[in-house]
Amino acid sequence: MGLFSCCLLGLLIYLHYQNVSKTAIPNFFYFYPFALLLKLSLGIGVGLLYTFHYNGGDTFSLYNDGIILSEIARNDFSAYFNFITSSAYRYPEEIISQLTQSNASSTYFGIFLSFLALITGGNYWISSLYLSFFAFTGIWKLISELYIIYPRSKYSLLFSFLLIPSFSFWSAGIIKESLALGCIGWIIGCGFEVIRLHKINIETLFIFLISLLILLKIKFYYFAGLITFLPLVYTAFILNKKNYTYKVRYIFILLGSMGILFYLLPYFHYHLDLNRLPATLYLNYQKLYQNSDTGNAILFPQLKPTWISILKSVPKAIFTSFTYPSITSIKNIFTAIVCIENYLLIICSSISLFLFVKSNPQQKQPYFLWMLLIVILYCFTLIALISLSSPNLGSLNRYKIGATVFLFYLAFTQIEVFLRDKGLLK
Repeated sequence: MGLFSCCLLGLLIYLHYQNVSKTAIPNFFYFYPFALLLKLSLGIGVGLLYTFHYNGGDTFSLYNDGIILSEIARNDFSAYFNFITSSAYRYPEEIISQLTQSNASSTYFGIFLSFLALITGGNYWISSLYLSFFAFTGIWKLISELYIIYPRSKYSLLFSFLLIPSFSFWSAGIIKESLALGCIGWIIGCGFEVIRLHKINIETLFIFLISLLILLKIKFYYFAGLITFLPLVYTAFILNKKNYTYKVRYIFILLGSMGILFYLLPYFHYHLDLNRLPATLYLNYQKLYQNSDTGNAILFPQLKPTWISILKSVPKAIFTSFTYPSITSIKNIFTAIVCIENYLLIICSSISLFLFVKSNPQQKQPYFLWMLLIVILYCFTLIALISLSSPNLGSLNRYKIGATVFLFYLAFTQIEVFLRDKGLLK
């Protein structure tokens, strides 16, 4: 089984390589082998970190749930099928009682891992390669589309999405973030592809919808952020393009879809009910803060299960998520990396903002500024809500990578453009 699964993975990598090479731009596609090898290696690194540093952890307990479900599938497929098609919190007791992780998102992730366990014969490390490869395909789709849109940001794309330590590491291996980030990459990338090609094909639509469904099941806050802000980004992007065919039709579809999806949010997920969300966020905060070591979590004394208290706590949530840990509170290599990344983002963002204001690009592209503001609003909204609901600094650094990576990209892009204009980059 191990040999078969490795050969299958090799075939999938080859097919993906052949597919993306047909439309790839040579001086960008050159980085493909390096990027893939790095992502696969980091997936193994996640397992090694949890093995030797944490002496176990979520990655192994989640995968163990996947193995349990895969064994049930082999021995009693009807019971397995009944389980995976059951509604959240209504799973058959005789199966759910065997699992370590019983909350909805972890159960869905366990079901996904059971598919990998069936393919790999329950081999954690090979399954890790599969999940890392999926994350890579989504991230590559995203950066490829962004490069086509704005080729002057080549190094910003590569550095932000492939080399920033926190994003690169926590978007690999058997953790929910790697599956979620792969889905986010496919969702955003497929949307830009449709706009670029002026058509929707069945394959793109299928990947887009499946990725949305997976994201809803395992990381509902990413799902909510995307369907709220992404149509606005696409709309601003379309308005920014000259002589775009069917411009009014596309904008009407995008804004109409956003309105419908936003209205249906409570029906998509229990926690997305705006009346229930403050209580959910507050309970999550209380649970994680109380279970965190002293000095390893952010305290929000004003936070209550109301929207007013949440809004009052947002400034501290955003500020603290980028300024802690400070240099004086570094405890190990991991907090040092987070600290360096935070200060790097603050410094580069400040320089980028100065260069952006000085260049005054809105005179040439009036909707370009709106697109940037929407992306920044998405990032800050998501980071604020994640900080409030997950004040533990370890989990916060993992959960916010789906937002901070876009801030890094925007900050680096303006600096890269400035260097290109000065002839310091080719």
